[in-house]
Amino acid sequence: MSGFPFPLTPVEENFLMGCASAVIRRGVRQPLPDEFSFLADGEEPDPRALDNIALAAREKAPRLLTQAGAFVTLHVKAHGACVLRGCIGIMEPAMPLILTTARMAWAAAFEDRRFQPLCASELASLELDISVLGELSPCFPQDIELGRHGVRLEAMGRTAVFLPQVPTEQGWDLEQTLEALGRKAGLPPGAVNPEAFRKGISRLFRYEAVLIGPRAV
Repeated sequence: MSGFPFPLTPVEENFLMGCASAVIRRGVRQPLPDEFSFLADGEEPDPRALDNIALAAREKAPRLLTQAGAFVTLHVKAHGACVLRGCIGIMEPAMPLILTTARMAWAAAFEDRRFQPLCASELASLELDISVLGELSPCFPQDIELGRHGVRLEAMGRTAVFLPQVPTEQGWDLEQTLEALGRKAGLPPGAVNPEAFRKGISRLFRYEAVLIGPRAV
């Protein structure tokens, strides 16, 4: 797999999970200090935040300073089931992985427009997982191996992404996966079809990911 140097070690996994958990727990209890305001506003990281987080990573898990994309997914336990509570990510390797993880953890907890911001009373039942992403590769539907590959769809100026585990969790075959991607992207019924891929009207990309978790926050 190209992209981030896989696999992650247990130390690296624990460091990422600890960072994400700390950001979420801090966020529900008090405002972030100024040097971490970039987590909430999406601006470029303040140098003090880079110094504080990167210094710890450099000492304990220096590979986490490699730029990589990541998704953070939150679930809450309710009535014996795990219910989605937030999922936000970035495909492009725009920041060091440790900072990408921190930013996406904040966004999943407090900025996912499908949900109200997370509150402290939910922490006891909250679980998170982190998907560290490899590089995107253009592909056709027949190149996708469900359960192994995540999928990104681009069509009519819209995009949609599924993590590798989504189709298998939902019990979808490839056709159902592509149809669901189209719905997620807001495309009209039937817009995702073999002819659209052949003509380049719709484009697919596949990628692999390392899944960390789920673990309690």
